[in-house]
Amino acid sequence: MTSDNKKQYNCSYITNIPWLTVSITLLNFASLGHFLINLRHSHPFMELLYVQAGKLCVQLPDSEFFLEKGDLLYLNAQVPHIITPASEEQVETYNMSFL
Repeated sequence: MTSDNKKQYNCSYITNIPWLTVSITLLNFASLGHFLINLRHSHPFMELLYVQAGKLCVQLPDSEFFLEKGDLLYLNAQVPHIITPASEEQVETYNMSFL
């Protein structure tokens, strides 16, 4: 399987450190289709999102901004948000959820 083919899949890795459980996920927004479009949601855990490729629009209750390759977003638990691709280019992110 070539590296291009691997990018079609979303994968997750969960590690159990004695004092911390972390889920690390590589997301390819193209393979998610329209699943995340206009889906406001929140999580009961903190989340870090690193943009590996592409551009995202982030909507929070009181603001909207864009993330590009190399940007890092920290979301506290229970913060409602919508994250959508901001261009036609492929978007890949690494998400780290502190469970």
